[in-house]
Amino acid sequence: MRVRAALLTGLMGSAACAEGFSAPTDDGGGPGSGGSPVIAGGNGGSGGGAAAQGGSPGQGGEGGSPPACEDDPCKLVSPQCGCDPGDKCTINASADIACAADGTEPIAAECGAADCAAGGICLGDVSVGYCAQFCDDDVACGGTNICAVQLGDGSGGTIPDVALCSSNCDPSTASGCPTDLGCVLGREADGAKRFFFMCFASGSGIDGAACTTAADCAVGYGCYNNGTIDACYKNCNVNTPSCNGIQSCYALNDDLAQPVVVNGYPIGVCQ
Repeated sequence: MRVRAALLTGLMGSAACAEGFSAPTDDGGGPGSGGSPVIAGGNGGSGGGAAAQGGSPGQGGEGGSPPACEDDPCKLVSPQCGCDPGDKCTINASADIACAADGTEPIAAECGAADCAAGGICLGDVSVGYCAQFCDDDVACGGTNICAVQLGDGSGGTIPDVALCSSNCDPSTASGCPTDLGCVLGREADGAKRFFFMCFASGSGIDGAACTTAADCAVGYGCYNNGTIDACYKNCNVNTPSCNGIQSCYALNDDLAQPVVVNGYPIGVCQ
């Protein structure tokens, strides 16, 4: 069973790019544009709270009390503890940490009829998702991904002490994300405020189409402010731009007028 819920990350704030473009500011939305990607599925309702995956949440189940665990009631990050054999630690319908039946799909795999294995949770939209990884530091994420994504509590806040790894994806093509999910730019809400990529629900908006969040824009596009409205524009790599013949790739800058660099290359928008 897959479920649906709000997911929150830090935003780019006052980041801006050439020609007066900037990322919409929002105090509680998703990566890059004030929107909220979701835990995939259909039980939680649009924008609702997180829900346990793979079965009803439980603490004991058959066989008595769960194994001892320093985390209460269980540990989300692998190696997990606190749940009975055959169960995993996840987030339930009340946005609480709880045990539920384990899944089989590994981290970064598409989660469809099968649910994610322990240590992961199925993110996406009601029709497609991928297994994102719970984390407590960057080391758990490995490679270029960082531990920066926060789950929403369904009421506009975030679930304390719960974080997920960013995605290793390409914002201009969404390579690295399941088909029909976009790859958008996010930023840590506090601390070093690093930028990262995250797989994100997508829509159909393209050049200049009005948007509220990145979920309104087509795969490969982001939601940016053009000085007048928030609109969809194609993402690009400034070093190797892939804009059409009549557009150029303009670098995206942060609030200190420094280039936004993720995975070693500067991010831009086509116009």
